Amino acid sequence: MKKEERIRWIIIFISASIALLGAFLIMTRGNPLDEYIGDVVVTNGKQRMVINGVKYSYNDEDSSKKSDIYVPIEKAEAIPELDYDMNDENCNISVSYSDEYTGDIIYTVYDTDFSEILADQKNLTIPAECGKEYYISAKVNWGDEDKNVTVMYYFKINVLENQN
Repeated sequence: MKKEERIRWIIIFISASIALLGAFLIMTRGNPLDEYIGDVVVTNGKQRMVINGVKYSYNDEDSSKKSDIYVPIEKAEAIPELDYDMNDENCNISVSYSDEYTGDIIYTVYDTDFSEILADQKNLTIPAECGKEYYISAKVNWGDEDKNVTVMYYFKINVLENQN
């Protein structure tokens, strides 16, 4: 094989490799808005857990596109749980957020059949009947007002029976 022919094959190989790498990177890239997604932490004063979110939609000034991977709460698997003891003054459910979010956080409370009990609350309120379980979804917009991603966070509260 001549020197010129070898150089030509090397150039073809390098060009093809760059093209394949570019195609792979384009197919596997995420939405740039995903970098704004922060962490959500729920605590009861004793236990603390970071909750994974489910992307609901990508939003800009004029439109909203629902995510292909969105899973509603009734179909979510392995929803994290916290116990709530109404008789323990140190047991308080609180939710905190690691980064700046935009707009209001919207909470919805469901019963064990995933029927809405309290919808579209700006402050988390749980009915808290002894021995009952409640599922909560928190809807958070990460990013700025013009462009953001809506993420849903799910968790479960077990209201403990009276120990008296």
